[in-house]
Amino acid sequence: MRDGTIDLRISVRGSTGSDGPDSLVDWLRSDTRLRGRVTIVAAPPLPGTMSVGTEVVVALTSTGSVAVLAGCLRTWLVQRRCDVSVKIEEPGGRDVVIDVRRAPDAEAILGRILALLPDDPPEPEGRG
Repeated sequence: MRDGTIDLRISVRGSTGSDGPDSLVDWLRSDTRLRGRVTIVAAPPLPGTMSVGTEVVVALTSTGSVAVLAGCLRTWLVQRRCDVSVKIEEPGGRDVVIDVRRAPDAEAILGRILALLPDDPPEPEGRG
């Protein structure tokens, strides 16, 4: 966490093209509440490969922005036409992996994402 901001790292596996990380970035950036908070960074290679992947980093500043991210991810995931696995990791090392083949229920996806909320979330902007 830096300056009251939590950077969640999101990696997308098992998809390419219209269901890959670029699609997720476009989807997240299309929500005005997340604009300016979404970046792409190089990810370490997957075990057994030499290629570098990409990760999406979303800077969250309040529990409200976490809820916005969770809603955006839920919608993006249930609209995928192929098998997609998304790993979301918070700075403390906690993570959740969501596999849309096993979690077609949008509410279950939302619950797993919201479980990543830190015990001590940052204060809403303009407070503190």
